Amino acid sequence: ANDVDLGNDEMFVEDPRGFNCILDRMVEDLKVWGVQIHLQTKVQMVHYKPGNVKVVAQDGTTGLISEYKTDAVVSTVSLGVLQSKSIKFLPPFPKWKIDAIGQLAMFNFAKVFCKFETKFWPDKDQLVFVVGDEKKGYYPLWMKYRSTFESQHLFMCYLGGAEARRVECLTTEQIANEVEELFRRAFEHTLSNGQDPTTCFRPSSVAVTDWSNNPMFHGSYSVYPVGAFADVPFSDLTKGLNGVEGHEEDVANRETLYFAGEAFDDKFNGWVQGAYMSGERVAKKILERQ
Repeated sequence: ANDVDLGNDEMFVEDPRGFNCILDRMVEDLKVWGVQIHLQTKVQMVHYKPGNVKVVAQDGTTGLISEYKTDAVVSTVSLGVLQSKSIKFLPPFPKWKIDAIGQLAMFNFAKVFCKFETKFWPDKDQLVFVVGDEKKGYYPLWMKYRSTFESQHLFMCYLGGAEARRVECLTTEQIANEVEELFRRAFEHTLSNGQDPTTCFRPSSVAVTDWSNNPMFHGSYSVYPVGAFADVPFSDLTKGLNGVEGHEEDVANRETLYFAGEAFDDKFNGWVQGAYMSGERVAKKILERQ
């Protein structure tokens, strides 16, 4: 969440369960209704027409191809996947839908987690800006975990844009080398007695996100470039399709292919709650048409 729209009482959540706990709860609710979830299954083609949709998918473990037929489908793949055209939609999207999808761009945002044997950073602030290199965006903003992982000596860095993509392409060893040198220049003069400057700045382990290289996402989240939706209505992005040519107003009553996800929320795009809210809206729309 962000502090402008939903308050800033708790800006950072350090729940060790992560977002998995939310998904696990959703899965439990779905199991009550007998809903099947197919993991490690990649959608290859979606054939949609009025009143009928066929989805062709491949099992990532066995390689077997399966077909699923239904009255309606909700596409929640990322904007990056839609723009990459890695899923074949039949019929192809009409021009007005392609233009709407092209209004947004995928942003590269990375997190680098470093674990250290000893703590050498200041205790007072949760966010620490490190200026140790003239290169723009070079590991600039770090966040320390003050509660749940305090004893683990974890430090997390936020990276964006081209620098995020660069770091996500490095090995963990290369990242450790860069971080060690950065912190040595920034903190060596602040070490207390007994801390060894030759070892304390070296991360004992490194983990990094990989959104930009992941073919299931092609980036971290959607952003609005300058001029986005200046000549194209946002409703064209969220509007569903039924395989019939045209841009009629009554198409909403006959949609068979719907779209949801963070990119399809005009208020909270880029945020988890945007993805949740857009999915909830589409689900209600489908239920109301029954």
